[in-house]
Amino acid sequence: MIVGAEPPLTTRDGVDRGKRRYRRAAATSATSLVARGANLASFLLVVPLTVRYLGPVRYGVWMTALSIVGFLSLTNLGMGNALITLIARTDAADDERDAGRYVSTAVFLFAAISLILAVVAIATFPIIPWGAVFNVPAGPLSSDAGRVAAAVVGVYLVGIPIGLVTQIRLGYQQGYVTACWDAAGSVLTVATVAVAVVVGASLPVLVAAAAAAPLAGSIANFGLLVRKRPALRPRLSSAERRHAQVLLRSGGLFFFLQLALVIGFSTDNFVAAQVLGPSAVTQYAVPRGLAFAGIGLLTVFIAPLWPAYAEALARNDRGWVLRTLRRSIVLSTAVATAGAMVFLMAGRPIIRLWSRGAVVPSRSLLLGFAIWIVLASAGAALAMFLNAAHVVGLQVICSSLMAIANITLSIFLAKEIGVAGIIWGSVIAYSIFIVVPYTFLVPRVLRRIGLTRPEEQ
Repeated sequence: MIVGAEPPLTTRDGVDRGKRRYRRAAATSATSLVARGANLASFLLVVPLTVRYLGPVRYGVWMTALSIVGFLSLTNLGMGNALITLIARTDAADDERDAGRYVSTAVFLFAAISLILAVVAIATFPIIPWGAVFNVPAGPLSSDAGRVAAAVVGVYLVGIPIGLVTQIRLGYQQGYVTACWDAAGSVLTVATVAVAVVVGASLPVLVAAAAAAPLAGSIANFGLLVRKRPALRPRLSSAERRHAQVLLRSGGLFFFLQLALVIGFSTDNFVAAQVLGPSAVTQYAVPRGLAFAGIGLLTVFIAPLWPAYAEALARNDRGWVLRTLRRSIVLSTAVATAGAMVFLMAGRPIIRLWSRGAVVPSRSLLLGFAIWIVLASAGAALAMFLNAAHVVGLQVICSSLMAIANITLSIFLAKEIGVAGIIWGSVIAYSIFIVVPYTFLVPRVLRRIGLTRPEEQ
C-alpha cells in the first residue's frame, strides 16, 4: 500500500509539480541522449579499432570478461536501486539530512563489500582455470584471459562505492548531471583505447584502460555532488544501523530481481563461448551491442520516470502517475517498433561495414534482435513504475522463470541453429514469462494500489 506523505494536492499544486517532474525528466532525457550518443559513438569507434587490433578470438575474450561485471553487480544486494526510491522520498519531504544518512550508510556498506570481494578475488584468481572459463587453448592467450578478468574486476571493485552517485542523482531527478559525466567518460574511453592501440599495449592493459575511463567521470561527478550538497558527504558518524536495515530490507527484493535479470541476460556471451567457441562471441556481441545501444537510447527517456513516480506517489499525486505510465508505454513501444524496423532493414550492411567485414549477421539473428528491442523497451517502461511503487515481488517471480527458460532455450537453440539461437531463446522466454503474465497481472496491481479510479485519470 502506498501511503501519501502529504495531504491531497490542490489542482494548482498538482499541475505545478507535474510540470516540474516533466521538466526534470526532459532535462535528464536530453542530456542522457547526448551521453548515449557519445557512448554509441565511442562504441562505433572502439569496435572496429579493437576487433582489427585484437582479432576475433581476443576480442571475444574481452567481451566475455565484461559479462563478469553483470554478475558482480549483484554484490550491491539491490541497495543501489532501493536508494533511488529512498532519496526520492526524502526529497519529497525536503529532508536532506536524512538523505545524508542514507548516502553515508550506503557508501560505507558498499566500501565494505568491495573490500571483502577484493580479498576473495586475490585468494581465488590464481587457482581459477581461466583458459577453460573462456574456452581458449593453453598458452599465452590462456594467461591473458586471467589478467583480463583481473583488470575488469579490479576496476569494478574500486568503483562500487563511487558508482552510487548515479542512484543518488536519479533519486533527486538530476540524472542529467550524471549523463554529462558519462559522456565525458565515453570520450575518454576512445582516447585511452586509441593510445593503447597506438603504443601496442597488451590485451589486459587495453582492457584496464577502457574500463578505467568511465570511472574517472564517476569520481568527478561524486565530488561535485558533495560539494553542492555538503549534507551528503559520506561520514562514518552519519552511517546508522537503522538506515542500513532499511537499505537491506528494501534492497532485498531488488537483489533477487537483479539476480534473475543478470542470469537471464548476462550469460549470452558465456553460452556463445561454451557452446560455439570464442569467435562466436564476436559474431553475437557486435550486433547485440548495436541493438542494446538502440534500447539504451530509448531508455534515456524512460529511466527518469522512476524517481518521478516515487516522488509523485509519496505526495499522493496518483492521477499524474497513471497518465504518465500510459503515455510512456504507448510511446516507448511505438518508437521501439520504428527503430526495430530500421535495425532489421539496415543492420546487416551497417554491421558489416562497421566491423570491416569481420562480422556478417544472419537475417535470423537480426530479426531476433529486432523483436527483442520492442519487447525490452515496453518492459522497461513498465518496470520504472513497478520499481517506484515497490511492486517487486511480481517482477522477481516472472523474471526468475524467464531467466531459467532463457538459458535453457539459448543453449538448446544455439546447438540447433547456431548464433541466432541465443537471442531467439531470450525472445521466447521473455514472451512467455514476462509479456503474457504482465498482460493479466499488472492491471490487478494497478487496481490494488488505487491507480485506476476514473476520477484520478
